[in-house]
Amino acid sequence: MPSLASVTSIEVGAAILTKDGKIFDGCNLELKIIKGIHAEGGALYKGLYDGYRNKDFIAIAIVYVGKSKEPPYPSCAECRQWLWELTHPNLIVISASTKGEILHKSTIKELYPMPYPAK
Repeated sequence: MPSLASVTSIEVGAAILTKDGKIFDGCNLELKIIKGIHAEGGALYKGLYDGYRNKDFIAIAIVYVGKSKEPPYPSCAECRQWLWELTHPNLIVISASTKGEILHKSTIKELYPMPYPAK
């Protein structure tokens, strides 16, 4: 499904990898009246729907396409919180270019050192 970025004009795609090699993809869906869905959440939701949980996920890759003047960043705070609560601290988070270049790579624990308490 292609991204629908009617508000920001920044299309985002994400793919989350499970330990058994399954990949779930997601894209951002923006609406003018509400926040919409972020690509990372879309990919994660698909995996959760199929029964995968926490340590089943090993990495997520995020790609941004659009007119932003800033370099791609590895997930917004809301997505970091989702990933923190629904995966595990050692999940690998990668930002990549559309050409496959890795722009940033870290764990969610390194990327989000002070999450809102999950419990």
